[in-house]
Amino acid sequence: MKTEEFNFLNKKILIEKRDEVDSHYKISSYKNKLDLMEEKKIPQKPIIDILNHFFLKNKLVSDKTKKSISKIIYSHKDKIIILITKSGREIIWKRDKLIHEYGWFFFVSKRDTDSISKKIKKEEKKAKKREITINIENYHFDSSSIVLKEKQNMRPLYHTKEYFQYFKLITSKNVPQLPIKEVLDNFFNNYEEVPIKEKKAIRKIIFYQNERVIVVKCLIGDLMYKNLEELVKKYGWYFYITGVPVGESDISNAIDKIDKRFDLNYFKNLSLSEDTEKIRVSIYPIVLKPNHNCHILG
Repeated sequence: MKTEEFNFLNKKILIEKRDEVDSHYKISSYKNKLDLMEEKKIPQKPIIDILNHFFLKNKLVSDKTKKSISKIIYSHKDKIIILITKSGREIIWKRDKLIHEYGWFFFVSKRDTDSISKKIKKEEKKAKKREITINIENYHFDSSSIVLKEKQNMRPLYHTKEYFQYFKLITSKNVPQLPIKEVLDNFFNNYEEVPIKEKKAIRKIIFYQNERVIVVKCLIGDLMYKNLEELVKKYGWYFYITGVPVGESDISNAIDKIDKRFDLNYFKNLSLSEDTEKIRVSIYPIVLKPNHNCHILG
């Protein structure tokens, strides 16, 4: 495919060369005219000669119609010239004379349907890659109810360097991928390296079967992360451990309150020990989405 430009009355017209055009341009009249050109032995003139003659010398088509053309697509192999214009009726009326003049079939279209179909296919391809939820249910552990979601087409967020590192470990060691329910039952009921407190802090689990990823959204995940490699080797899944979403940020309001309430010397003589009276502390989330800084503060 090659694209050039042709200038006519201070207007640039795109000229696109294609090896072959799509089948929807090859209508029944096109096939009939090809037979006619072969029967009458009408010579096929070079495209550059046609453009110069059609736009500068041909009186069959008015300048107004010529100026309405925004793009020309042609295929030498198919002997077809496609004129993209919203005012192409005059060209259709004069089609037979143009065929005899140039030895090409003239097809008139309001839009470049090939480009449109390509855009549609591109959007369809994107849609196929878009993350979708397959199933939602609740997994019960002790008194906790954990939202369990199965999804497809894992989002780029989880394609971390660490994920690829552990995915390589799984494939190179041929670690079998256990069924998700079997993994969860074993992890929550038998895996003692992670304490009950940390397991109960899990609020949501999302898993991607094809990518072998279990996303664990929890309030505490220190020991889970510490034993990540062992979990990967044990279950054949990579555990992506992340926090739960927090509320709207109040950090600027918090700073204002602190500035108004305390001066620089407020904490000067304060010391903390086991005997110190309990002090109430307010922690303000910094951002709306899951944020590691919030867990550090916690």
